[in-house]
Amino acid sequence: MDFSPQLIGLGAAVAYAAANIASRRGLLFSTPLTATWVSMIVQSVVLWAIVLLRGAIPPVAPLAVKLFIIVGLMMPVIRLLSYTGMAKLGAARSTPLRATHPLFSAAFAVATLKEEINLAIALGTIFVVVGIMLICWQREERISSYRRWHVLLPLAAALLAGVVNPIVRYALRFSNEPIFLSAVVGVVSLTTLGGTLALPNYSHRLRWNRQALRSFIVAALFETMGFLLFVAALSVGPVVLVAPFIGTTPMWVLIGVVILMRDIEKVNSRTVAGTLLTVAGTIVISVYPTQSH
Repeated sequence: MDFSPQLIGLGAAVAYAAANIASRRGLLFSTPLTATWVSMIVQSVVLWAIVLLRGAIPPVAPLAVKLFIIVGLMMPVIRLLSYTGMAKLGAARSTPLRATHPLFSAAFAVATLKEEINLAIALGTIFVVVGIMLICWQREERISSYRRWHVLLPLAAALLAGVVNPIVRYALRFSNEPIFLSAVVGVVSLTTLGGTLALPNYSHRLRWNRQALRSFIVAALFETMGFLLFVAALSVGPVVLVAPFIGTTPMWVLIGVVILMRDIEKVNSRTVAGTLLTVAGTIVISVYPTQSH
């Protein structure tokens, strides 16, 4: 049995977790919009440097480029919603809501790509999502600025991510060039952000704090690595198999918090139960993979 998609997906999850931990520190001193800008700048520079070091731009299908342009238009919105949700709700509440994207991904993949989802994959996905909710929903964390509608921010990010996953998978069927196409996403995302500079009061939402900048750069490097691994995973495996593994990100966030930021979150019985559910879900999905047409 080939476990490549699962392993790459887990690698993406760990990279995204590291990005989340670094972002959390940066958001203590700056704003979600600033984090989004740094993320898109670093992604564009790193990925195009890799493309140029490889020697030449590979031949790709026009349809694949167009689809990744669509992804590039959506990516800054997804990241801004994710960072804003983290700032408004706190990571403990925002992360599990953002991590519900495997359900959206599976639904879109089955509906648009005609991928098959069996009982084991469905149960594994549910285990992963429920486990993530248990891991990260810490009542001890109180956010004074919390409003009920704020939960829509990470949920909207999850919904858009659920749309992006099958688009990427479909585009890679025409041109399996994940690095170059990811670089296209970076440029389009950065251009999209640049177009918003004319918005009123825009400059007030940017805060270039030196301490935050260091954290955001580290987060952006891990975010870029995670995105590359995510695209690579989709190039060798179907969405309904890969997405739940990437959805384990909060479990790795928890491990990082326990090691690096114990003063922010506590480990309790709910966390342990969530971890067990998440691991069980990933095992089920690995043993009983889906089949696609």
